[in-house]
Amino acid sequence: MECPDAKLTMKSKLFLKDLLKLTGLEMSFGVMEPNTRGPFAHRHKNNEELYLVLSGNGVMEADGKEYDLKEGSVMRVTPAAVRRLSSGDRGLTYICIQTRKDSLEGYTMTDAEIL
Repeated sequence: MECPDAKLTMKSKLFLKDLLKLTGLEMSFGVMEPNTRGPFAHRHKNNEELYLVLSGNGVMEADGKEYDLKEGSVMRVTPAAVRRLSSGDRGLTYICIQTRKDSLEGYTMTDAEIL
């Protein structure tokens, strides 16, 4: 995957926090070739993750359970859950958003100012 504006080339995942100067979340764009298993299982100390599947199919393993993913799937994973992502026969393109659990102080209806 190439991001010419950032002069970056990455094989499967592009982290956007520094590129976009994000201050309240980490965001990444991922592309997995068909039938690929993520390189490692992991969990987080504080951050929950939200996966938004843009295309393809796959499986999220979380705490010993498997969850099927397809285009349009949205999945939240708690920080302590051990997770590993795998793509299916159509590959997997997704966005992953990480933010600190229980940190949301406002959202569109409570944080927005109608002008």
